[in-house]
Amino acid sequence: HCWVCNVSGKRLYSLLRKVDASKEHIQELFRILGERPIYQQHDKSNIVEVSLPIEYIPLYVPSNSIVYKNALRYVLNRGLTALDILRYQIGFCSEGPYANRIIVPSYDNDNKLNYFIARSFYENSTIKKYKNPTVSKDVVIFENHINWKLPIVLCEGVYDAMAIKRNAIPIAGNTINNKLMENIV
Repeated sequence: HCWVCNVSGKRLYSLLRKVDASKEHIQELFRILGERPIYQQHDKSNIVEVSLPIEYIPLYVPSNSIVYKNALRYVLNRGLTALDILRYQIGFCSEGPYANRIIVPSYDNDNKLNYFIARSFYENSTIKKYKNPTVSKDVVIFENHINWKLPIVLCEGVYDAMAIKRNAIPIAGNTINNKLMENIV
């Protein structure tokens, strides 16, 4: 963290880029440290495709299941409507690794699944609230709903973005990822 310009980050690479260090200097420093620069870690051949859990059930399909009713109650209590459920294709899982979690899929500009958020709809201190897929978070969440010609609104989570309704992009954390930064610029 720089107390002069208030710039901060978690990686040495971002600091080196800020001071316009050459790639050769950056590579030499990382060689000495025995680390790989972040820009070398994303090998296109190792990209893992994301897919919805096989247990995913859309919330817009009515059911008498108690899990369905609890999932629906949770989503409606978050201020979402039936139209939001349909628009964002919100679902849930009643079993499997994402059991008792709301599934909020995200799609890119080509309407291809690029990520999903899985949030527990039961308040329980023994399990984590969020259990997200083990794929890169370097995506623009809800990209298929964004009109880049209009002003965008950045917010923290997917429920905030859905409540805002228009051109809202959740950053799903506390930092803006590279893909989102590229699209903004």
